[in-house]
Amino acid sequence: MLGLTDEHRALARTATEFAAARDLQGEARKLLEGAGTAVPSYWCELADLGWLGLNVPERFGGQGFGLLETAVVLERLATRLAPGPLLPTLIAATVLSHQDDPGTTPLPDLVDGSRLAAVGLDRAPDGSVHVYGGAAADLLLLP
Repeated sequence: MLGLTDEHRALARTATEFAAARDLQGEARKLLEGAGTAVPSYWCELADLGWLGLNVPERFGGQGFGLLETAVVLERLATRLAPGPLLPTLIAATVLSHQDDPGTTPLPDLVDGSRLAAVGLDRAPDGSVHVYGGAAADLLLLP
């Protein structure tokens, strides 16, 4: 079991309130029906809250927290079926923040929401790579 602190529970409440105040399921439905956009209407708000860089070091514009805080927010938004490239953008930002010289990467742009990432996480039997979040991404991170 995760050791959640009072701060984690407060973050979870904030994320729950954020999700409840928006029609996330409606946005997901529109996206599935082809009537929505790959960039959710609340994307700038996620950046303003600092959630696109929760586990990115502060020197790169992030919040400097860990994966647990990121998981708290992701879990709360997932319960409302929040669409969009949040997970692939967070994965890319996490990987880039652990590079030898992350200062030469687009890391600050991922954290402030001005760039969106897609990630290739696994290979199909035919050798192709499954890409997640590619619909609106302008950065592709491959293994």
